Amino acid sequence: SGICGVAQLEAILPTCATGSVRLRGLTVTHRTTNTNHNLDVYLYPFDDTFTPAMATSELSVSRARTQLYDVINSASSFEEVANKLLKLGEDYLDADNAYISLIDREVGHCEIAASTFEPDGAFPTETTTEYDESYCRRTMESAEPVALHDAPAQGWETDPAYDAHGLDTYLGTRLTSGDEPYGTVCFVGEEARSEAFSEDEILFVELISQALARELDRRNHQAELQRHTTLVNIINRVLRH
Repeated sequence: SGICGVAQLEAILPTCATGSVRLRGLTVTHRTTNTNHNLDVYLYPFDDTFTPAMATSELSVSRARTQLYDVINSASSFEEVANKLLKLGEDYLDADNAYISLIDREVGHCEIAASTFEPDGAFPTETTTEYDESYCRRTMESAEPVALHDAPAQGWETDPAYDAHGLDTYLGTRLTSGDEPYGTVCFVGEEARSEAFSEDEILFVELISQALARELDRRNHQAELQRHTTLVNIINRVLRH
């Protein structure tokens, strides 16, 4: 009984493969690699214990969740993961646009790392935006996602972010490394929604954020290992001469 540890999971899950198994009300999606046998594990409720309502779009949470893990397991770069997950969340929420921001709160710097906005839109990729005029500043300060389905009706009509961008809909959650937030994942719309975001919709955005943060950590670790390997090879060549 209880939650099994990593060693127990490794004994259960196939090696050098990607797939899913069910354990006491959870689906365990795993990915291992031939090179280092790292085990990436994602836990989420499976359908016969988790029966969410349909999202505002035609994409159900079950199908959207499946597509999320398909993207993670098949994408070749972080940019591809980010763009596909933003589009997936956008479709699921029936949002107008989505973006990822990387933020340095000490200097108030907010950079858009990935986005579905057009180049002339509010938050296109590889641009910066005024941190003090963004909903992201509130998201960075909140341990919970910030969910606005009708910003003016929810008392945000005088907020600098609403004044600057006029977005009636916003659902944002933090990107974190450990307990430290360093950015946000946001889904926005120009018009208000008729209903508040559901718990299932908010959960799905949190899953996207966690997946993106995990991919960033994993790829940064791989890059650091590569840099270390390159340095060792250079030192070895120097020592042989």
